[in-house]
Amino acid sequence: MVKKSFKATNNTPVLRQRQQNNVSSPYQRLILGLSISDMVLSGAIIIGPFIPPKETMQSPWAIGTVGTCDAGGFLMIAGNILVPLYILALCVYYLCKVKYRMPNDIFWSRVELKMHMLIILSVTSFSLAALVTKNINAAPSGSYCHLSSLPLGCRDNVDVECTRGLQVVPLVLVYMLTSFLCLLGIILTMTMMSLHVIFQERMLFGLRSRKYSEQSHCAPCSCLQMFQERKEDETQAIYLARLYLGQVVLQACLYVAGYLLTYTFIWVQSAYYLSGLNPPEWITILISLVYPGSGLFNILVYTRPKVSSFRMRHPEYNWLHALWLVVKAGGEIPSDEVLNARSTDNRNDQDQGEYFK
Repeated sequence: MVKKSFKATNNTPVLRQRQQNNVSSPYQRLILGLSISDMVLSGAIIIGPFIPPKETMQSPWAIGTVGTCDAGGFLMIAGNILVPLYILALCVYYLCKVKYRMPNDIFWSRVELKMHMLIILSVTSFSLAALVTKNINAAPSGSYCHLSSLPLGCRDNVDVECTRGLQVVPLVLVYMLTSFLCLLGIILTMTMMSLHVIFQERMLFGLRSRKYSEQSHCAPCSCLQMFQERKEDETQAIYLARLYLGQVVLQACLYVAGYLLTYTFIWVQSAYYLSGLNPPEWITILISLVYPGSGLFNILVYTRPKVSSFRMRHPEYNWLHALWLVVKAGGEIPSDEVLNARSTDNRNDQDQGEYFK
């Protein structure tokens, strides 16, 4: 779908308009960037225990060389930075669409193209800097290659001279600062979008009822009232509008919660290493359980609105089936034509089965 969106546009107005209706949205392109970032990071995690040099003391499964460690560490660092940057880019997209009502073509020329270029150039430059300065080595845990010094513990022992990783501290600080700034950016964009939605909600319902306006004098009260059941004096249109606004605020909270769940323990572990201390074992266990699942968290969070909308239209589908159909449709709600075609194919298969019986 993304490939089709970059095909040359025919000069005929009718064909050009038809093509513009069929191209992929900025959301799909940003999801593609996030998916590639997740695959890079997941691949680095999978090969991590095997790529350090085989003589590395803290890596019992290591069968690699310095070159394999550099390559795997490069992918690990790039994936670690790409994922939060593309999550922030998605939040910027939602802010531009919800608050500023920015059309897709304007968003592409003014915002999206610049974001892609900035993300790719900054991540490539930082990863190459770590590679050229020989700061990519086996991590203290031994399960992957990342920003680290060799030999193990040399940075905290004055009697041991570091042979590699002499500039680890500033690089780790830049790495942590980047992910933390992404968190602040996500919170800022989602807060701006939520406040805009709450303001719209007040304008919509405050004019309808002075009593309601007096009750919704605070933002938390407005948020809670968005999720209430339909009231007797509400029309169907007003109820659906209020439900939509509440879902936008809920989605913003899920973005922040998913990011915090993924990166909080990474920050804590990095802070321990920078201070010269070994992190507690429970932090390492939590990172091992939570961090590899960041891609799954992204799938669940980013498909939730589409899955909810699809199930409202088709309550006969359970959540898991609806999720599968949305994923197969590229993160979009499957059209009725696709569902009807799939139902027809299933009926034909059943008929053929009955015939052969």
